[in-house]
Amino acid sequence: PTAAGYGMALAEDGTYLWATQANEVWRTALPSSWTAPAAGAGAGSAITIPVTDILRINETVMPEQQSSLEVELNNSEGTYDSPGSGSLAVMKRGSRVNLFIGYHTTSDETSECGRYFIESMEYNRAPHQSLFTIHCVDAWGLLERYSFNKPVQFNSETNDFTVYALIGKVMQAVGGTISYKSRSALITSLYPQLNIHAGESGASVLTRLLNLVTDVIFFFGLAGYIIYPQASDTAAYKYKFP
Repeated sequence: PTAAGYGMALAEDGTYLWATQANEVWRTALPSSWTAPAAGAGAGSAITIPVTDILRINETVMPEQQSSLEVELNNSEGTYDSPGSGSLAVMKRGSRVNLFIGYHTTSDETSECGRYFIESMEYNRAPHQSLFTIHCVDAWGLLERYSFNKPVQFNSETNDFTVYALIGKVMQAVGGTISYKSRSALITSLYPQLNIHAGESGASVLTRLLNLVTDVIFFFGLAGYIIYPQASDTAAYKYKFP
């Protein structure tokens, strides 16, 4: 309808679909004018921070709440004076930081163990040191900062979305995806009525959904993975004490 009899008016101009409400306008390209980008066809720009510049790394991994990464760099030569421009153009709020840990040998025995997103950057000075610190959060941190701008209801009249599908909807709010390593039968058979109020964070909604099932979630960048913990699961590693 081009009239807003249902609270929203729709129109298209051959290239875009327009949706208007009293206080906002939405636009998206029509399918005939848009194709999904191929994998790896994004900005593609990246820089590698030399290990000699890294003074300290602090990674805090928390289950089902915000995890964080803090990287402290030596800026005594002014290398990081202009983040967001020049050779550091990709270093800005929201950029992804890939964390590799290991040993630089002839075969480069390193492994990517985490992906975070820059939340803030700061300069500090210590005796005989000029420091540049990058503060990063994971996808859960992004969901904590995202808030729904209007009330939303799911499964209010018909059963359209399972818990698993609803988690996928929440992940889409920050551009994320959802898949699973293992999952319970309940997460794909339970259709809860979900009411989201304006101003509620994505992390709050995700927590409410996870509380309905015994499954857990972990993130690697914007990819969320569901796991259904079982006593028979194979251990990924073991601790050995003297």
